[in-house]
Amino acid sequence: MKEIYRAYKYRIYPNKAQKELINKTFGCCRFVYNFCRAEQKKQEDMWQLVKEMQQQGYCFNDYKSKFFNRFENIKFITELKKTYTWLKEVDNTVLQSSVDLLLIDIIQIHKYVIAVDIGSGKKDETIREWICENCGTKLDRDTNASINILKEGLRMLTV
Repeated sequence: MKEIYRAYKYRIYPNKAQKELINKTFGCCRFVYNFCRAEQKKQEDMWQLVKEMQQQGYCFNDYKSKFFNRFENIKFITELKKTYTWLKEVDNTVLQSSVDLLLIDIIQIHKYVIAVDIGSGKKDETIREWICENCGTKLDRDTNASINILKEGLRMLTV
């Protein structure tokens, strides 16, 4: 039996107060999304800077940048509300879903970059570190992959 799908279109006619609330909601969601993305970008930039300095021979402890944590960012919304009181005017679940959308975007960026790297040909996955025969630099597969993922994700965000 063939399934039939139906689509419905709805049009709303909000009054002046409802229009204002809708615009505030969109603005607050955009602010929270961009703020959390900027915080994640700071961590990624710091991680890349430390890795570049390690490759140049400066000795650092291994700096680990945290991957985007949904729950920490949702908790951070309450701190934002203390600083930006106008965030209290909209529903909290809408702000939380903007954090969820950011998480989905970040995961999609990382999956895309990994898929591009995997499709580039067969590689011996057992070799994790090696020394370049030309310049003598010690190279690490995981570090290089992380840097490539970060660069591609940042490139995709700027396009």
